[in-house]
Amino acid sequence: MSDLNSLAKEVEVLQNTELATAINTLSDKGGDGLTQYLQEQQSQLYNEVTSQKDDAFEKVYGDFERASATQNSLLFYDQRNHDLNNIQDDIYTLQKGDVDAISHDADLAKRQYEINQWASGNNMDTLFVYQQLLIIVCTTIVLLYLWNAGILEDLIFYSILFVLTCIFVFTIVNRSQYTNFLRDKRFWNRRLFPTYKKIPVPNICSDASFTPSTPETKPTDGSE
Repeated sequence: MSDLNSLAKEVEVLQNTELATAINTLSDKGGDGLTQYLQEQQSQLYNEVTSQKDDAFEKVYGDFERASATQNSLLFYDQRNHDLNNIQDDIYTLQKGDVDAISHDADLAKRQYEINQWASGNNMDTLFVYQQLLIIVCTTIVLLYLWNAGILEDLIFYSILFVLTCIFVFTIVNRSQYTNFLRDKRFWNRRLFPTYKKIPVPNICSDASFTPSTPETKPTDGSE
């Protein structure tokens, strides 16, 4: 490193020596030569500085054009992304509408199926209860006839009658539980609605500062 520094200093000394020698030579020849030399050096320096400025300006201008092109590309990419996002939103909205329509149709079909099924089931349940009641009544009449005729003993008669009564009561309880806890809680056949808390109404009569005023009445006969 010290060798390079010493070499640079020697080169600088030689350049300064040559410059001083050239100036002295031009001075010996006369003022015109020195003036011409200085003008040439000034013109050369001006051209070099101007050329460097032009090169620097062209480089900066080229960098600016490239940066502007990059910015435009980014802007176009952002616009395309917005367009793609809008297209995706439109597709999502369209598909969501289709899904909602399908879900609504499925719920409507299921609801109508339940209405039809349970309406017919209700009629069948009613018919079943009446048929069972008719069978029990007919069986009871036959058993009563056999019991009066002395064919059936009291224990057998009352046992069969108790069993038939239990079957009928169990059927009624079962169908009523099914209706109260399952069928009536459906929205389309609801008969049991949830109860909500009552809205508190302010009691103005409990306010001590409240004094009811009696409206003034005027006579209807025109007298003051």
